[in-house]
Amino acid sequence: MIVDSEYHVVAHTSGAREPGDESCLDVLKRMLPNFRGVRFPTSGCLDADAQRKIALYWGQIGNR
Repeated sequence: MIVDSEYHVVAHTSGAREPGDESCLDVLKRMLPNFRGVRFPTSGCLDADAQRKIALYWGQIGNR
């Protein structure tokens, strides 16, 4: 999920982490390729369950 500085959702998708993904930001940019060249001042991820079946990857961009 990508949000702007006012926390409005700009883009979202769903998918799974792949073996070549080294960071949360790698996952986000692979799953949302239109944002590969964007600099994210803030980004991260969190696992929503103990089995790591549900995770949230997010990045925040400035206002457009």
